[in-house]
Amino acid sequence: MEGYDLQPGVSFSVDLNPAETGDLTLELDRQCNDETGDWTFFVNILGGQAPYNISGTTFNDDAFLGESFTFVLEDGTSSFDISVTDANGASASYEETDLESCTKLPIELIAFEAEAREDANYISWSTASERNVLNFEVMRSTTGVDFVTIATELATAAEGAGASYISRDDNLNSEIYYYQLKTVDEDGSHSLSRVVVLNSAATPELVLYPIPATDVLHVELSTATTAELQISIVDVSGKLLKSIEVDTNLRLVPVDLSDVSAGIYFVQVQTNGQNSQYKFIKE
Repeated sequence: MEGYDLQPGVSFSVDLNPAETGDLTLELDRQCNDETGDWTFFVNILGGQAPYNISGTTFNDDAFLGESFTFVLEDGTSSFDISVTDANGASASYEETDLESCTKLPIELIAFEAEAREDANYISWSTASERNVLNFEVMRSTTGVDFVTIATELATAAEGAGASYISRDDNLNSEIYYYQLKTVDEDGSHSLSRVVVLNSAATPELVLYPIPATDVLHVELSTATTAELQISIVDVSGKLLKSIEVDTNLRLVPVDLSDVSAGIYFVQVQTNGQNSQYKFIKE
């Protein structure tokens, strides 16, 4: 569609038919804001002669000179109409009387972290908003592939509000643990968070995301680097594929995997005379 380039990260559907009368056509697309539940509509005016007279539910202009405009329908609005007439009297209109709901995400997760202490590993997370959430399951793995639930926390936030949670894992018999949060909704559906990696021998601790990795793997350090640090990517046979020297004062290191085929790999970190290794999957 000409006129508007839709932005990534927002759910999107195109199922609106152009409305046309003579040489004037309206082309409509829409985006759902899954945080607010609002629909944003993008309208292109094709053909006709400016200026245009536009009237509708939320957008009105009796001397519009452009070729594209937007309007927003707030959460709960189920109908709208839009009509455009050009300078020559040609017109086009569109009406929607049973607009489907723009579905809000059941949860907005703003933090998910794991911290290794002397007595146990502590897993914490915070939400900005929760809707119809039943509980949270803290899942753990020693391989980065097979996760099991080790704790369940009931959702405590009021509908639409957020909350903070913490869970303790003291059944430790490995140096490396992978943690993931499973959010279970009241209807039985669920969603998974990114994977957090804890290595008690590593300095600093790391978070790898997304897991599985795609074209870019983000290596996030728990603290900014203060000493020379090297990040390497190796395959299951130990073959070195990539090596990155990390400057001091950095916490986030993107690793380009666009030229790496799908499979199981390891991130090796060398710093302060210590070596640590983290498994990950590339899709």
